[in-house]
This record gives sequence, structure tokens and C-alpha cells, in this order.
Amino acid sequence: HLGLRLLFLAGLTAMLLGNTPTPPAPVSFDPPSTINRFPDSLTFKTTAQSQGAPIVEAWLLFYPRDEMATPVVERIQLDLQAGQVVELAYTWETGDRLVVPGMPLVYWWEVEDSDGRRARSEEYAVRYEDTRFDWRVYETEDLSLWLHDQPESLGEFAFSIAQEALRAQAELYGTSLRFPIRILLYNSFNEFAQYHARVSENVGGEAYTGFGITAQILPSESHRQSWLPQVIPHEISHLYFRQLTFHPAGHEPPSWLNEGLSVYNEQADQSHMMQIARAVAADGRLRPLTALSGSFGPYDPEGFYQAYAESYSAVVFLLETYGAQALADLIQAYGQGLSTDKAFKAALGMDLGAFQNAWAEWLGAAQPFAPTPTALVWPT
Repeated sequence: HLGLRLLFLAGLTAMLLGNTPTPPAPVSFDPPSTINRFPDSLTFKTTAQSQGAPIVEAWLLFYPRDEMATPVVERIQLDLQAGQVVELAYTWETGDRLVVPGMPLVYWWEVEDSDGRRARSEEYAVRYEDTRFDWRVYETEDLSLWLHDQPESLGEFAFSIAQEALRAQAELYGTSLRFPIRILLYNSFNEFAQYHARVSENVGGEAYTGFGITAQILPSESHRQSWLPQVIPHEISHLYFRQLTFHPAGHEPPSWLNEGLSVYNEQADQSHMMQIARAVAADGRLRPLTALSGSFGPYDPEGFYQAYAESYSAVVFLLETYGAQALADLIQAYGQGLSTDKAFKAALGMDLGAFQNAWAEWLGAAQPFAPTPTALVWPT
């Protein structure tokens, strides 16, 4: 009877303090429905019925379920005709923004009656699917691949590449995914661009890491056999890397490590990448890894190839010199929120500066990079 006694005392205290909690309104909600007009709008609908006072206000609350971000909830006040039974509806207009195909959304309804009492529905989940096409879907528990209006043989080929990429990367990283991956293959740039407010024609695809989704544009038929074994494992690597290194209060891992691993994970011969890296090292044009951050700077084909080649070579050096366990330890250190220098010291026993000098020497660079200056702290 201790629980009942505590509830009684809590209620008595609230009455004495004059802040008796308002009981929820006796309201029921019909099962909701949605009308999907991807990529232009998504309409949410339900009916609320009050067994007490009339419903006078209502709201829709929703947010994209990004697995690696704090939810940002949109709260929309709805227009309605007050009454015992009210139809609730809201159309989320998305034509002027980027919407991710297959993006999961969480939503619920709240209402208030004329007595000031509120009620809330349960939470619902819906995916904002790209309904423009009749998709063929290949899937397992950890992976799904979507494509449309293509031969079944192409789907099977692409899916086998994705499955092998997942297997190989689970072995490389020493762990499995936190949540499933979805791959969408579009047939043209126009199909891909229609769900963006703006997108550059240089873009061949995107990875939406918090949702575990990547969308890619199929090239011409003559290039698909060589392109798919590169791009599918590459993008899976980005999703994998983000899932494993994310920490809500941590540091962003360097781009060279992310991109270098993605190139390393491609199912293709990368000997030309090593040739580029050794050539720039030999003639004194090797850039320090600390400069390979962000998006690798303004778009420049030669600079981009060099940045990717250097990043790939640094990953090869790491694995050949220190082994796969060191890489797994490094990834785990980022996942624990460590900074780059602390992560490298924990996994390899050296900071990034020491690592990049060893890498430069391994490539055949004429001289190591200058050490990063350390700020002096004067006594006060």
C-alpha cells in the first residue's frame, strides 16, 4: 500500500499548494492517414472525438527521425471548426526544400478543449517514400536496394555488390551496423534533381547518413558494370563510417580518413591512386593530411584526384603498417568522442603529426612536414 499512500500525499501536497494537475481531456483519435505527393507535399489526417467539452484548438507535431541528431520538432497549429468531433489535417509543403526519399518521420496530434484540458495521441511513424516510380526492392535485415524500370539482372548484380560490401566492411571495421542501410538507384539526373531545391550537375549521388540512406544516379549502360562496384561500396562506407564514428559531443573525423576508407572499400583496382600519391610525394607536391578536410576545397579535377589519392594512400599505409585492429581501434576512439590527436594516440600510440610524417616517408617524400606550432602559455 506504500505506492497508494505516496500518490495520496502527492495529490494532497498539490492541492495545498494550489497547483492541482489538470486531468487530460477525454478525447480519442481515429487511426491517422497520410497522402503522399512526393516530392511536393505530405498530408497528415485524422479525426479527434471529445467525450467532454468541445475541442477548440489542435496541433500537429512531427520531426524527421535522424538517428544521429537531436530531434527538432515542428509544432503546427491547425485551423478547425470547434466541436465534439473535429477533422484534423495538415499539408507539409516540401517543394522548396531537399527532402530525402524514404525519410522516416515521427508525428502525433495534440488538442485542447474549451475547459483548457489537453489530450495527445500516440506517436506514429511514416516514411516519405518516393512514390513517382514502381520500385523493385531487394532486401535483407541490414540492407535494401531500390531501382525501377531496369532489368532484374541489373538489380541482382547491384544487390550482390552491396551485400559483399557490407560483409567486407563489417570484417574491416570489426563491428556491425547500428541501423539498416537503404540504397536508391535513379535512372537520370533529372529524377534525382526533382526532389532537391537546388543541386549541382556535378553531383552523382548523395549519402544521407543520419537516415542510413544513399541515392545514386546510374550512368550510361556501357559504364554500369565498372561503376556499380565502385560507387555502391564507396557510399556504404560513408554510411558505415558515420554510424561508427558519430558521438553527440564528439569531434568530426577528418575527411581524408572518411574518403580514403571509401576509396579503399571500392571493389576496384586502385593502383593508379597509389601512383598519383607517390608521384606528388616525389616531386614535393604532397599535401599534409591536416589540409585534407571539409570538401577538399573548390572543385578542381586535378586537385580532387590528388586529394583522393593521398587519402587512399594514407589508409593503405595505416593498414599495412599498423594493421586492421589499429583501424578498428581508431574508429572506436572517434565513436567515444575523442579528438583526432587523442584518437590516434589511443589507437596507434602517436598523434596525427607523427603519423603523417611516417606516411610521407613511406610514400618517398623528400622531407617530412614541418611540425604544427604549439602556442606558448606565459605564466601570469
